[in-house]
This record gives sequence, structure tokens and C-alpha cells, in this order.
Amino acid sequence: MFEFLKNLFKEKTEEQEVKLEDIENWFKDKTNPIFSGLNEQIKQKLNEMKSEFSALKENIDALENAEIKDPEKIQPRVKNVVLGHKNNYLRVLRQFSERVNVPEADYKKTLEFCDSVEKQLDSLGKTSMKSYYAVQHLFSHQVEPVAKNLKNIDAILKLIKQEVEDKNIAVIERTERKLQELKDSIKKKQEFETKIGEENKRLDGLGGDIDKSEKKKTEMKQSNEFLESKKEKQRKSDIDEKLSSTRNRVISLFSPLESGLKKFQRITLEHETVVERYIKDSMNALLEDKELKIIELLANMKKNLESGVLDLRDRKKEKAAEQIDIITKEVLNEILDEYGELNRSKQEIEEKIKANKITAEINDANYKLDFYIQKKEVLVKDIASLESGKEKIDIDKIKNDLRELIRKSVNVDIVIS
Repeated sequence: MFEFLKNLFKEKTEEQEVKLEDIENWFKDKTNPIFSGLNEQIKQKLNEMKSEFSALKENIDALENAEIKDPEKIQPRVKNVVLGHKNNYLRVLRQFSERVNVPEADYKKTLEFCDSVEKQLDSLGKTSMKSYYAVQHLFSHQVEPVAKNLKNIDAILKLIKQEVEDKNIAVIERTERKLQELKDSIKKKQEFETKIGEENKRLDGLGGDIDKSEKKKTEMKQSNEFLESKKEKQRKSDIDEKLSSTRNRVISLFSPLESGLKKFQRITLEHETVVERYIKDSMNALLEDKELKIIELLANMKKNLESGVLDLRDRKKEKAAEQIDIITKEVLNEILDEYGELNRSKQEIEEKIKANKITAEINDANYKLDFYIQKKEVLVKDIASLESGKEKIDIDKIKNDLRELIRKSVNVDIVIS
């Protein structure tokens, strides 16, 4: 039954369609009369406040000028205590009354004023309570009007705040903030959409650059220049294998003599450096040994083996002697000729490869392609980030929140079109 009666007398909510671009001005038109009426009521209350402060100052003067009635009947000690409290009470009252400046009728400034005066009243009550009760003993007729003024001022403050509350000003202010949020969010979403469009155009452009680069690279790899360069590189690879094989052949000739050469190095002071080179890197030593001194050194080494000066175990001695017989001047010259011819062929091929510009062009195409691909990856991530930021802006939710606030603040159920 209570709910039925409540709904029966409940103010009917108006329904209205409002265009999105008009909603801010529409809401101002709806709330301006509320603020005008509120400011008029506040003006009236502030005038009452001014009157109370004028009366308060007069009553403070009256208290200050008041004399003790029948002073001869009052004990001096009591009189001194009360007069001391009176002076203290007058001091804090004057500070309060002179500190307060009543503003013009503007609800925001007035609310700040009300909060400030309420705090001052609270502080006044706490600091002057003892003096107030003490002064009442001898000046009750003068204190009561002052107390009434303070009470009336407090009541006016509360009435002003109640007026603001009754007009749903807090809800109206929240609605105004929500309107600004809607406006900012729509602008932000449009900025996201514009940026996403621009980045997608850039992405399309990069896609075209990647396709062109891949096509150009494919065409170059099908060209005669590239096929010729490919053949030359294969020839170079084959020669590198032969060079490696030749090097391994030299190593296999001298490695069985390593331990013998180390011992021989100690007794052949004249050619110690040559022997040391063959121990460390036999191929490079052979290339540097233009006179093939190693043949004479190996012959001396064999003599030292046979004479027993070079001490090796029997089996190692036999193997060393056999290996020295294998390493002839003819064998080493054959190896050097073969190695030199391979190196000359390799240099000729390298010059041909260098002269063929197709390799540099393909490398350049690969560099550009990698650059475009990396740029595309970054751009795809940027677009995804922008899309995520755009999706976080829920315009529909903001509109629904705004509709509810408008309904609470001005009692209109709107449809935003």
C-alpha cells in the first residue's frame, strides 16, 4: 500500500529525444532555471546572514559595555574571574565576526563560505565554552542575544546547504562532468579512428613496397648475371675444397714427424726457426720456404736418426725415416704448383664475382625487403595498440550513465540520437 501511494504521488518523468550535438546546450537550458532559483534563495539567506552578523556585532558591543549589576554584592575574586572570561569571550567573538565576509549569491562560493564558517563556529564553541558559561553568571542578559545570533547563523548555514541538496546540485555537477567525459571520449575515439586509418594506409603502402621488392629480387635471381654469379661462386667453393684438401695433404706429410722435429729443433741451432714453423703450421711454412730448406733439414734429421744422435724409439725411428723418404723435393714442388694454380684460379673467380654487380644489387634488395618487413611488423603492433585503446572507450556505457544522471538531476528520461 505504501509503495502504491508513493508511486501515485511520484512526479512523472518526462521523456525526450535529444541530439548528441545539442545535449550540452539542452542540459544548460534545463539547469539554468534551477541555478537561477537557487541563487535567488541563497541571496535571501545571505541577506539574513548579513543581518545576523550586524546584530551579532551590536550585541558584542552591548556585552562589552555592560556593567555588573550590584557589584558590591559580588566577591572580588569571582568578579575578577568573570571579567577575565568576559574579555577572552569578547576577543574570540570579535575575531570571528570580523573574519567572516559574506559573499555574493553564487552557490559554489557560498558552499565554500558555509564550510569555512561552520569550521570557525565549531572552533569558537570549543575555545570559548568555558568563558561563555563563566560570563553567564554576571552578564546573562547580554550573553543570550549573542548565543542566539550564533545559533541563527548556524541555522542559516544549514538551510543554504539543504537548499543546494534539495536542488540536486551535486548530481547536476556530476552530470556536467559526465557530459564533458562524453565529449572528450567521442573526440578521443575519433582521433583513434583517424590515426588507425592513417596507419592502415601506411600499411597498405608498405605492402606494396614489399611486393615490389620481392618481385625485383625474384627477377634478379632469374637473370643471366645472377646465374653466372652463382656458377662462379660454386667454382670458388669447389676450389676452396681443393685448397683445403691440399693443406690436409701437407699436414698428413709432416704430422708423423712432429715429435722427431721437436727433438731435432733442439740440436739444429742454425735452422731452428724453419723447423719451428713446420711444427706449428706446415702448410704456411712450406709456402714461405721458397728455397725448400726443409729438404736439406730432413736429410740431416735422417742422418741423426741413423747415427743415434736423435733419440727415438725403434718403431718411431723407422716410421720417421720412411716419412722423410716420402717428402721429396718433387712432391713438395708438385704441391706448391697445385696450390699456386688453385689460388690463381680463385683470385680470378673472385674478381669476376666482384665485377658482377648482381650480388650487390640482391644484397641491397634484401636490405630493403628486411627494412620494409620490420617496419610492417612495428606498424601492425602500433595499429593493434590503437585498436585496443579505441575499444576501451565505451561510448554506450558513458551515454547510459549520462541518461541516468540526467534523469536524477532534471527528471527527464532522454534518448540520445
